[in-house]
Amino acid sequence: MTISLEMLRAKVEPLYPEVEQISDTVLRCIRKTAVSPFAVYYLDVGEDLPQTLDILNDYLNRVLAKSYFEGSSSLQWNNYLYFIRSSDRLQDAASQKAKELVEQDRVYARKFVIVESELDSVLRPKTQTAAGVHPVVDTISPWISILQEAHLVEAILGEHSLPERMKLIENPPAITFSSPFSAKPSSDTLLPPIRQFEFKEFERKYPRQNEFHFGTVNLLFGANGTGKTSLLEAIELFYCGKTRRNPKVSEHYIFNALENGKYKSVNNNRKPQTLRDRNLEWYGVREEKSTKLYDGFGRFNFLNTDAAIELSQSTENINDDLAKLLVGSEAAKTWQVIEKMAEKIRMELDGAKKLQLQVLLSLNMLTKKLSEISAVKKESDSLCIALHETLRRNQWMINDVSDSEIIKFISELAKLKATSEQVGDLYWLDAPVTLRIIESYSKAADSIIQQCSPSVEILKTLSLNQRQLSDAVLRDQVALPLLGELERLIKSEIEKRTIELEKHREIIVKCSILFAGVDEETFRIFDVADGNLAVGDYRDLAVADRKRKEDGFLTAKREHGDFVKLRDHSLSLAEELRGIATRIIEEKPSDECPLCHTKFKHGELAHRITEDIDGHLETKVQKLLDNVRCAEEALVIAVASEKGANQLSSLCAGMQLSSETLLKDAVASLGKTKDAQAVAQKRADILASEIRAMEAQGLTLLRLNEVTARLNEIGIHLTDKQKVKASMFKSDIEERLASSRSQIEENFKEVEKLKAFLRKALSVVGISDDDPTSAIAKLNERFVANRTICSALKRFLPRFSWKETRPIVEWMVEAEEVRGIAIQLQTAYEKERIAAKSQSDDNRLRDELTGKNKTLTDRIKRLKVVKEALADIQTKHSLEVLTESALEAHRESIEKIFSQIHAPAEFKGIGKNWALIRKLDNTKMPLTMISTGQRAAFALAVFLAQNAQLKSGPQVILIDDPIAHVDDLNCFSFLDYLREIALTETRQIFFATANTKLASLFERKFDFLGDKFQRINLTR
Repeated sequence: MTISLEMLRAKVEPLYPEVEQISDTVLRCIRKTAVSPFAVYYLDVGEDLPQTLDILNDYLNRVLAKSYFEGSSSLQWNNYLYFIRSSDRLQDAASQKAKELVEQDRVYARKFVIVESELDSVLRPKTQTAAGVHPVVDTISPWISILQEAHLVEAILGEHSLPERMKLIENPPAITFSSPFSAKPSSDTLLPPIRQFEFKEFERKYPRQNEFHFGTVNLLFGANGTGKTSLLEAIELFYCGKTRRNPKVSEHYIFNALENGKYKSVNNNRKPQTLRDRNLEWYGVREEKSTKLYDGFGRFNFLNTDAAIELSQSTENINDDLAKLLVGSEAAKTWQVIEKMAEKIRMELDGAKKLQLQVLLSLNMLTKKLSEISAVKKESDSLCIALHETLRRNQWMINDVSDSEIIKFISELAKLKATSEQVGDLYWLDAPVTLRIIESYSKAADSIIQQCSPSVEILKTLSLNQRQLSDAVLRDQVALPLLGELERLIKSEIEKRTIELEKHREIIVKCSILFAGVDEETFRIFDVADGNLAVGDYRDLAVADRKRKEDGFLTAKREHGDFVKLRDHSLSLAEELRGIATRIIEEKPSDECPLCHTKFKHGELAHRITEDIDGHLETKVQKLLDNVRCAEEALVIAVASEKGANQLSSLCAGMQLSSETLLKDAVASLGKTKDAQAVAQKRADILASEIRAMEAQGLTLLRLNEVTARLNEIGIHLTDKQKVKASMFKSDIEERLASSRSQIEENFKEVEKLKAFLRKALSVVGISDDDPTSAIAKLNERFVANRTICSALKRFLPRFSWKETRPIVEWMVEAEEVRGIAIQLQTAYEKERIAAKSQSDDNRLRDELTGKNKTLTDRIKRLKVVKEALADIQTKHSLEVLTESALEAHRESIEKIFSQIHAPAEFKGIGKNWALIRKLDNTKMPLTMISTGQRAAFALAVFLAQNAQLKSGPQVILIDDPIAHVDDLNCFSFLDYLREIALTETRQIFFATANTKLASLFERKFDFLGDKFQRINLTR
């Protein structure tokens, strides 16, 4: 619902005392300073919006035209018309079209269509203000921290060529960095507005004037080339010492400025540290060697017009243009350096790693080669002598010491060694093991095996019998309690009772099925029927009677209906005749009937016409209706009789009685069946009670089946008759159990006797095992192993003679010693053949490669540190991340300012990826998709939002032709916002333009300030 005019007046009058009611729906009020009006508001709370341009023009002529020229001419440029409507009335397409028509119109006043919730922001316009003690923080401080740690500050932030940066990276200067916020506030960190400004010395030709008087708002107007930008940059030099546009150019200047009634003189020879301290205090940027105060000044005080224009004109580099506005041009340049250097470092590191890998491979190969060469000596002669001496001592043979014979000799010795080592596996032989001991053990083992084998077989048979008897005992022990339980279950007759119960339940179920649907009414019908009729005849008679009664009912119903129709028709004709007769008599009064011409007494004819002559018809109708009711009652009885006859036929079929059975006999059979059902039910109840009592004692049919099944599992299979004799089976098992235990005891004694014999026999060969069978098997294994190894050793005796009584381990040691000498001799031959090259060249090359590897290692280590540092910046603190962070820090201010300076005001906020959110439907529009004017307005909103955060430093706003690409409506909104800033008197505004129309509009927006507004006209 739209706000009423009375409610609107209550809101407006406390704020604007001069309130005038223009019509039933419009109020007019004037905004002004203490002395000067500067804006006129028209507030309309009507129902509908003008739908066409003609209607709108008519409205404007009625509402605004009569008072448009009141007041100063500047006031005519500051008329505002607000149509205040409820939000639900602005949702349809027609309202949106009307809203667009109204807001695009420029006649008489700026026009806005707003909802009631936006009224307060119109009546109390607000600008963004700084929040917090230190609202401004250097956006690239994360970069600086990382660059400091990696000693990259000068290489990245300094002004150097690519080769120079690489030199600084690989050989960083030794710099000690101070704390990021070491500077202290000084007297010139909180600067008042500049009231006078004088060029004592300035190398620029323009502007021609040397002295200027400034107000709170200053308009610099003049054609291109008259010095507008130079004057703004002179103010920039006054604060920063350098300009953003030409930071490398050292300009000579001396400026005098009046601040707070005191003159201050500055020149181009100020100490760099003073400017660095300002940069830290004003914009949170710490510098060690550079002086880039102009970059922060460009972000917060001096609109970067180039970036704003690029943002509005093109969408190709929109992220870079936003970054210049939000984090500064220097940050954008530094990011380009970081990206280039990261790629360069990656390439350099890859190249260094590949080169080092080649160097290391070459160095390893060379070192190995030199090591092998240095180890080669002429030792084959001494080895030959040592080999012959060893062979002579052992009386062994070798044909010669040539290479081929040495190889064969070494192979034979290796086989002898391997075979000798196998003797160590014969752990059962007493040490030291000799050939004679092996042969003696083999003979003794063979004799014992032959002697004990029969006894082992007998032992196996006895052990098998023992296991079988033990299994039988265990089975019988399990069976005895089961048979006892079976005996109890059989005596309880649980199975018999359960079977009987199931039989009775079957009878009950069959009878229930048989009598299903048969009620007592059916049996009463049978009582009045002729009992001597056959069941089939009774059913046929019932069916025939039902058909007759049904036909009689239909006949009576039809006669009644036909007569009712005839009666209705007769009554209709009678009424029609009465009407005709009445009209005739009324037209021509007479005592003669006009239809039959009968003469009546005076007045009798009229009585005869109106009297009830239809009574006999109603009597007839009632009689026919009584006939219908009687026929219907007879039909109901016949239907019930037929139903009973059909049920009786079904019952007879269920009891297997023929249709010829007499009705009385069938009824008698039914009675007997019902009696049998009752008897079965009674007996079933008794049995169920008895079975429940038995189940409470654990005597269940389930347990009987479980016990029988368990007995079957252990091999006791009982028939139904044998179950009764369970006690007999129990006695037999007890006798068998005693016999089995006796047999087990006898077998045990025989087994122990055989084991004692076998233990005694096996003790001769040192085998003591509780299981004689496994002991004999073990002895067999020993015998085979002994015989195999002994045969293998004897094959070496012809060439490597050895006494049977000498330990085999000594034989192995001698063989290994000889083999070692032979291998050394073979190796010496090989090394002496390949040792031919000089070592001097290789040693020199090794030294060169070692030095090169050290240099590469140090370089790679340094490049890795640099790569990781730059990668850390690129992944965690990229320019996009810093820009997003800056946006997030100023998001609320940017959104509010943008909503106030862009027209039509169709967006309400900023979403992800810089997309603007529409008010109407919450759709998101990327900056690349909005108009040029809207992008320009967005750039201005970014700048103004950042400027609003300043609580220290220059309290100025410098704007150099910022709205060349802003359409007229956005231009009006922007200047209105600047006016609200000027009203706060927290900023000194400098606005330069060469556009006559814009300059005139600017003057009309701000001339109400009086002396606080200064227009400075510059000429060539």
